[in-house]
Amino acid sequence: MVEHPVTTTPSRMAGEELQRSAEPEDSCAEEPAPAEFTGTGDREVPSIGPGSETVEVPRAPERILALGVGAVDVACALGLQQLMVGTSGLPWDADVYLPGPLTELPEVNLSAPSPSEVATASRELNPDLIVLAGTEDLEDELVEALTSVAPTVVYDADTLEWTEATELISDAYGRPRAGGDILLDVIERSRMTIAAATPSDSWVSLVSVSRSGARRSRTRTRSAHCYWNRWRPAGPRRNAPATESASLPYPSHLLLAMSWTAT
Repeated sequence: MVEHPVTTTPSRMAGEELQRSAEPEDSCAEEPAPAEFTGTGDREVPSIGPGSETVEVPRAPERILALGVGAVDVACALGLQQLMVGTSGLPWDADVYLPGPLTELPEVNLSAPSPSEVATASRELNPDLIVLAGTEDLEDELVEALTSVAPTVVYDADTLEWTEATELISDAYGRPRAGGDILLDVIERSRMTIAAATPSDSWVSLVSVSRSGARRSRTRTRSAHCYWNRWRPAGPRRNAPATESASLPYPSHLLLAMSWTAT
């Protein structure tokens, strides 16, 4: 079996360049993506809740509190690491693929005994925008407490929803077009990997590995468009292939495309 890493966003996919160079300091974009909205005042962006489905955010945030792996990852991909004031939820091995300016930031403990304590810790960092990972057990009280500190946008932290999350986070950061370019680049890399490495009679699995386990989607190479139906940045979504889940004993965050030929 041949395994080919496929990146979700440029910093965390265990990507080809990062694996070859083994230089976390080179994992983020060298230059920040320019803000795409000029003028003064706020703008409205979507949020998945709990709470409001839209949030008024700064047109070009300058102090971002990224409370979730996806929020940090998109910031890295957009070159916004210098705008980050704090993080939460990074895996223990984050310094393998993220640079020091991100892994050494203050960390907000979202598991504090009360939402007010989380809000107090967040307020000390003086953010003008908070981007929060949305999970099944996310409480309304926590979102309300963070909203009292700064505009709080919630994104879907499910790894299988990473395209929608990347779009939402990029929009909150004031750089939606740049976020779309990230997704297009990832899809193109994935297509090139499959085209170069898998014959037409191969099977391909897309494996998502996270703290809670692994989820695998399997399809024949000639049906690999199933990937693009789920990954493409816009357009109607189609039925995804059947999945299998398996528990894994380590807290990594990877997305791998594995291919093999039946014998």
